[in-house]
Amino acid sequence: MDALQAVLAIAHEQETQRLCRELHDGLGPTLAGLAMGLSTAQALPPEVPDLHVLLGRLTAEAQRAVTDLRRIVYGLRPSALDDLGLAAALHEQAELFRCQVPTVAISLDAPTKALTDLSPAVEMACYRIVTEALANVAQHAHATRCAVRIHLVDGVHVVVRDNGVGLPARWRAGIGIASMRKRATELGGDFVIEPSHPRGTRVAARLPVQEQP
Repeated sequence: MDALQAVLAIAHEQETQRLCRELHDGLGPTLAGLAMGLSTAQALPPEVPDLHVLLGRLTAEAQRAVTDLRRIVYGLRPSALDDLGLAAALHEQAELFRCQVPTVAISLDAPTKALTDLSPAVEMACYRIVTEALANVAQHAHATRCAVRIHLVDGVHVVVRDNGVGLPARWRAGIGIASMRKRATELGGDFVIEPSHPRGTRVAARLPVQEQP
């Protein structure tokens, strides 16, 4: 196993462990508590005053469980993709970036109609690659401008370019970059991160329009 495969395996294992912890430590105890509480409520006579209080508490616990489940599901597939579509979801992320990093001017060029025919997996990969690249710009680039462009020519081309400090001389791919690469290559596409001339960094991915069999 080479270094990149090792990083990808670690990233996959960490994500699996994160989901297991979320389910086991979060939803698990909540649902177990709900089951016990419902058993207790079922055993109480209807006229017992505490029954109303118990049912109110169980309702609140159920609502929290729904909130936790939505948060976990959002980590797997953001609801914005289904509610808004890919282009609008990306514009939403660009607007969020403007609010969070007002010192960086961001532009987004994404063809709304052309992005409606992508498979869910390709949509998700495109969305996550852009959001991860933007996170890297916000945290590491020290840039003043960032441009995101998505176009379709023999596949979906995703390019995120900034005018920041660029890649360090002896940089190594971290989990975020490894994750972007994995999302592209798993679908039969490719990924590159390289210096952007005259300065900054260029992240580029090519994805198929549909998942490869």
